[in-house]
Amino acid sequence: MTLQPEPVRGGLEAADLERVAELEAECVRHDGVRLKLEWSELRQRPAEHVNDWVCRDGDRVVAFCGLYSFQAGQFEVCGMVAPGFRRRGVARSLFAAMLEQARSRPSVLLLLVVDRAGAFAAAVGATYHHSEHSMRLTERPTGPTGLTMRQADLADAPFVAACLGDAFGVGPDWTMPDPARRPITLFFEGSRPVATIHVAHEEGVARLYGFVVPAELRGQGYGGQALRLIVGALLDAGHPAVELEVATANESALSLYRRSGFALVSTIDYHAVPR
Repeated sequence: MTLQPEPVRGGLEAADLERVAELEAECVRHDGVRLKLEWSELRQRPAEHVNDWVCRDGDRVVAFCGLYSFQAGQFEVCGMVAPGFRRRGVARSLFAAMLEQARSRPSVLLLLVVDRAGAFAAAVGATYHHSEHSMRLTERPTGPTGLTMRQADLADAPFVAACLGDAFGVGPDWTMPDPARRPITLFFEGSRPVATIHVAHEEGVARLYGFVVPAELRGQGYGGQALRLIVGALLDAGHPAVELEVATANESALSLYRRSGFALVSTIDYHAVPR
């Protein structure tokens, strides 16, 4: 008998967050993969939506699926099933519940996020869209930096929007997120902004997202200086690990990250789900 997905509105309670973390650790040990569960988002779900689904065996969470949106018109979905509960239709049941909810929302793209070793995407008719490398800091970058940094505020929104639009295709309807949920850091040379980044803190790992140097300023060393500054600050603050993701086709960014002390950990594929 297939376990029934339980929709969760407004985010998981503390006890269930712990159960999901235990399930993640079990799956990672068994499969040797990295799961993109976006813990900073899981802990701060908006109250009005169902974004998470779980399947239970008694008090134990044996399957989980989460829906995420980081830009207008696009959603990502990631999930997992405990090894002992696979091949029972649990994953398909979770996926169907998520898809029904996702189709009720305005979106032009739904991306299923799976480790490169995964086969579930093909089983549900999803088609390959793109891939990203997951990288982890292995040594502290050295070298000078003449930049300063601070948290962005509403007055900085046009610069951040221009950066994200150029690098990630964020549309004109983008708005500055609540800094309590998704703080954005800006880097400055004097009074001129030269780069932007978001740092998410997830289970002892600082993850770097949305790192952009404006196109007209690239090739002038600002990317390396900004990385040295933010990575140094994170290490000095006691963060044991720093990670980031980068498109596999972005050779210039890959080169920059390698020069800045990051090494490849795994590769994650994104598959477009039929709407």
